[in-house]
Amino acid sequence: MAGFTGGLFVIVALALAAMIVTAESPQAAPEPTLPANGLDEITVIGTEFAFNPDSMVLNQGATITFDNQGVVIHNIEIEGVPGFKVEAEAGMAASGTLAVAPGEYLTFCSIPGHREAGMEGTLTVATG
Repeated sequence: MAGFTGGLFVIVALALAAMIVTAESPQAAPEPTLPANGLDEITVIGTEFAFNPDSMVLNQGATITFDNQGVVIHNIEIEGVPGFKVEAEAGMAASGTLAVAPGEYLTFCSIPGHREAGMEGTLTVATG
């Protein structure tokens, strides 16, 4: 019986070694392909509780005009980009210049409860 157990151990060990050798190594997720060009200016309309458009592709240095067509104050911020906020009272508009590196970002209204109610979107900054 000892010979059988020892032989079984060798077979299992060899099978495990073969699995380790033939297993594919994990690959990192591919980086998103960013567009070469985007818009140089855009108007984003804010309402209760949405952005229109909620997805945009812009160039570095683009001007974002935030037109608040809602009945309360709203703003647009970029997640992970401290200091960028374009805010407007109801019925007003304000503008800001986009000074961020190419990449993909989330945009949102930072007034308490507004993001959770649906005021968020995406921003892609082109490489060009």
